[in-house]
Amino acid sequence: MDFYDKHYIRVEINNDREEKYIVYGFSNAFEDPLEDDILINAEGGRQFQLKFPDGTLSEENPPLRDEYGVLLYRWDDGVVERPGDELEADRLPEPEAEQEEPTGIDPLEGLLGRIERLEESVHSQGLQLDQLNSSQSKS
Repeated sequence: MDFYDKHYIRVEINNDREEKYIVYGFSNAFEDPLEDDILINAEGGRQFQLKFPDGTLSEENPPLRDEYGVLLYRWDDGVVERPGDELEADRLPEPEAEQEEPTGIDPLEGLLGRIERLEESVHSQGLQLDQLNSSQSKS
């Protein structure tokens, strides 16, 4: 008698496209399925593999996301590999290049100038306060 492990997937619904994306896959050799997990292969090996509608199997423990974190597969009454244009649309745009400091101005010099102006302001306000206090004490 042959012994088989069962392979399951977990899906999340994309509300924008009303599609179910495969977010997790596992073998019952290592984990018990939850109530909503979907059995995709009742005669699997110890390591998880995706089973496609034509019966072909993926590599063992295949990545479910690409290098950008985009989910590679969806569930449509069978495992479906998402097309490249769909994956591209889900990738985040490249971050904008950071603004460089204006050339010719050392950032520390600019900061030093701001500190000096702040000191002058505090000093002049302190003098005004001293003058106010001294005029009140004379009266």
